[in-house]
Amino acid sequence: MKRINRYQVEDFITTLGDVILSGDEVNVSPKHDIVIGLEPEQIANFDNLKGFIVEISRAIPDFDNQVQRYFYSRTNEPDFPHHLSVIYIEEDTIILDYWSEMVNNQFTMTFQYNNGFWKLIDANGRKPD
Repeated sequence: MKRINRYQVEDFITTLGDVILSGDEVNVSPKHDIVIGLEPEQIANFDNLKGFIVEISRAIPDFDNQVQRYFYSRTNEPDFPHHLSVIYIEEDTIILDYWSEMVNNQFTMTFQYNNGFWKLIDANGRKPD
């Protein structure tokens, strides 16, 4: 897979002090232009959400690798011409919004946090195998 490990932990925010709200989003990687989009109720509860945002940010490289492996297992295509753009938080799940680099295409991947672990639970409307 050509783009595995393309994101490195050091490219993302890793401390509470790095979590800065700008409008309705937090830029978790200026290098890769990846943001977490927040709903109004999440903005009102922003201080309590900061730790979870840091945890999500630290896990992005692993999320992306899991997404690439999933698509490789389904398509056997070694390249993954999509990039992560926006992440949304819903309770204990996150939705990763990917955009295609070649065509006007967008898809989502959903991970759920349970007992200290993240698990892929939805792959663009499909239950992963």
